[in-house]
Amino acid sequence: MSGDQNADANRDLISALGRLPVPILAVDGRGTLRPMNRAGTDLVRDEGLLATMPATPATHPLLGLIASIMSGQSMTSAELQFPSGRSFRCDISRRSERGGGRLLLLVLHPAHDRTEIYDQFDLTDRERQVAELLARGQTSDEICEAMSIGINTLKTHVANLLAKTATRTRAELVARLLER
Repeated sequence: MSGDQNADANRDLISALGRLPVPILAVDGRGTLRPMNRAGTDLVRDEGLLATMPATPATHPLLGLIASIMSGQSMTSAELQFPSGRSFRCDISRRSERGGGRLLLLVLHPAHDRTEIYDQFDLTDRERQVAELLARGQTSDEICEAMSIGINTLKTHVANLLAKTATRTRAELVARLLER
């Protein structure tokens, strides 16, 4: 790709990020927090977040999460409750072992409280966990790893979920849980 094509691709990427309705934030190797779109800018402003990581322990859950990742903790998602009362699920780009100076991306999705739905179907705590991970698009392997369970245990939870919700497939199950 030529320099002009790279510049065009970068402009197109920035434009596409700007149109996404969820906050996207970037953190560079120095810990500078930068909104990557309008929703990110609004979030940083509304939550009173500083443009750089504080030198003192983080007082905001998002800054605490960033500090943990910057110090080497490996994670791909986290649930955050902000002081404003808003809840988010934060998807985190993975960092390579050599990626200390590389850009870290955070995509924040408003968390949905599905307690009433889960109560309606009388789901157990573990079934609720499986349902949440399925709703996030996690694979069986990812769910097993996240929950520290074997594939047969996962199959049992999924079978119970399908039976309790009167659905036949995982896609139908997720649609049922999200439609309410």
